[in-house]
Amino acid sequence: MCIFSPDSNPFRDSTGGKIDSENGRKAMSNSAAGSSRRRRIALSAFLISTVVLFATITFSAGSKPAYPTVKFAHLTDVHLQPGVGFESDRMLKYSQQLLDDAVDQINAMKGVDFVIFTGDLANTPNRSDLELFAKSASRLKVPWYWTTGNHNITLGGVSRKTFMSIMNKYNAAVKPENAHYSFMKNGFLFIALDGTISWSWTAHGYFSDKELGFLDKQLAENPKAPAVIFQHFPVVYPADSKTHEITNREAYLGVLDRHPNAKALFAGHYHVAKIDKRNNMLFVTTPSLVQYPNAFRVVTMVKKPSGVTFDIKLVETRLKDVQARSRDGASDPEQAAGSEKEIKILVEP
Repeated sequence: MCIFSPDSNPFRDSTGGKIDSENGRKAMSNSAAGSSRRRRIALSAFLISTVVLFATITFSAGSKPAYPTVKFAHLTDVHLQPGVGFESDRMLKYSQQLLDDAVDQINAMKGVDFVIFTGDLANTPNRSDLELFAKSASRLKVPWYWTTGNHNITLGGVSRKTFMSIMNKYNAAVKPENAHYSFMKNGFLFIALDGTISWSWTAHGYFSDKELGFLDKQLAENPKAPAVIFQHFPVVYPADSKTHEITNREAYLGVLDRHPNAKALFAGHYHVAKIDKRNNMLFVTTPSLVQYPNAFRVVTMVKKPSGVTFDIKLVETRLKDVQARSRDGASDPEQAAGSEKEIKILVEP
């Protein structure tokens, strides 16, 4: 804004006398033009200041999501056992390189809140491979969590207590007293479950009354928190396999059906990519890291008034020659890879 003194009269000469009419008209014209220019300059400055202020406010507001958001990576069936030969399409020989590549990719991503590994962390149930896995996972720049798998806790393998002691030794994010635990992040509830059978050599899963009671209690005590469950064994099966089922599946589904805040369950075990929906809940199965398509998922969840949106991406590892060899040995590579690389789904309240 331009402010002029009331004593400044453009129609007076330098000595204070009146000027003639012709010169007065010229002076008036010049003064009007100058005043107009000054007004334009002032208006331009005002508009620029307004735009800068608006951009600053917009940027500041944009630095924080408008709705509660969580972004995580889901890896499963790492089957770490480097140095061994090939097992059909399972690239165990390159399991260390595949895990390292996944860790490197995640470390380069922006906005990842945590990583979850859902079981079969090592291919054989021994201490050395589990420690190697934990050391490799500890290279992640974000917190990482775990669940057990049938290749980790089984008859003749390490005990549940030993497994947990190894994970707790290298994991700074969580040191639970049980193989089932929970944590909160940005208003979302995350529940990790066990389901392994330690008294038999089997690929079946079983969730004890204690575990199902824990799940039921967590969901009941946090009714307003959208809940996501992590475990090795899928509850909604992504493929037909009579050797990989949950023996008390109906009891498990009964717990889920009592709680509308249960929004998704992420699992592995079948080494295939599949996303199903049952009773307004997602059931996501992620493929194995050592088997085609040698990939993991990156998931972004947003809580909105309309429900929880899931943006689920399948991210392949970058060892393309290993991936090609795994595909060549796969019995059904299309089923293993799934039909979509990225999918966005709304789960209603």
